[in-house]
Amino acid sequence: MNENYLLTASGLNFSYGREYGGANAKILTDVNVVLKKGFLYSVIGPNGSGKTTLIKCLNRSHSGQSGEIHIYGQNINEMSALQVARSVAYMPQRTVIDFDFSVWDIVLMGRHSEISRFARETSRDVNVCREAMELCGVWEFRERNFNTLSGGEMQKVILARCIAQEADLLLLDEPLTYLDIRNQLEFLDIITELIRTKKVTVVAVVHDINLAYQYSDYVYVLGAGKVIAEGPPVEVITEAALEECFGIRVKMIENPGAERKVIVPSEII
Repeated sequence: MNENYLLTASGLNFSYGREYGGANAKILTDVNVVLKKGFLYSVIGPNGSGKTTLIKCLNRSHSGQSGEIHIYGQNINEMSALQVARSVAYMPQRTVIDFDFSVWDIVLMGRHSEISRFARETSRDVNVCREAMELCGVWEFRERNFNTLSGGEMQKVILARCIAQEADLLLLDEPLTYLDIRNQLEFLDIITELIRTKKVTVVAVVHDINLAYQYSDYVYVLGAGKVIAEGPPVEVITEAALEECFGIRVKMIENPGAERKVIVPSEII
């Protein structure tokens, strides 16, 4: 394994068992992923193509897959939960908190891999959490009950918790779902700044093809559990590729003053 890569996944396969509604329902087939430090990778594809399953396999949320995943050359199955937590932070599609934790408590949970079980947070833990909250624009909510926030505010708090974890890899599963367009752009600007200043690597499942096209450094396109295309967005996200992948015709339109074009759907085929 090349230790210069943050994460590599080779020959990754995953099937859901009967407890998920079917015996050996194949979700991922021979998926290969290579991640370098300091890049934004988007995962796109139709509903049911295996995007969320891939994210969960990469952080070992799903067990029982075949193939190999290595973090800095070390097999993820040979790493402790603490080692994985120090390397990978995961943001699910939706976070449900059953107890009345404050926003500060939620973000501080991101330090669990650094704070021993019966110890209190250090001044460094406090500073890391505050910096993450200020970056995400949620410092003013620190004393609020997390469950009183809007969906978009919750997303930013969970992002702050992930940042406070200080992992080299952030896995984000549909992080823009509850955000309006302004907050989507602010969220992506936060991610871009994090990559620029901290050299963090981000993998995000994204449904908005325009945002994936504009912001990504590299794109993985999934279809029926397989990687059907990968590469820089200007090479992978094309009119022909979107027609084949999503069954829609689109137009790539020049955007005055912008480096990349705008994607406009035209018809379902």
